[in-house]
Amino acid sequence: MRVALTYGENSKELDSFNKLRTKLTDAALLLFRAKTETWDDTSKKVIELFEKEIDPLRQNTELELIRSAKLKAVLCSMASFGKC
Repeated sequence: MRVALTYGENSKELDSFNKLRTKLTDAALLLFRAKTETWDDTSKKVIELFEKEIDPLRQNTELELIRSAKLKAVLCSMASFGKC
């Protein structure tokens, strides 16, 4: 996984990315398992999952990845003149 290679196996960024992936998988499974009779309830659950969990987690994950990438790029350029 590229995130693990870039940020490290035990990083905060990888943990956030994995949580986001799990929540997206949960939403996909809800949709996949939905039946015609339960579509209205499933749709509401998926919308709620996105509003309350996925979207905030996605936003935080994006910010963490961007902040860390910028810091790593600055440190890399300082340490080896761009040869990372």
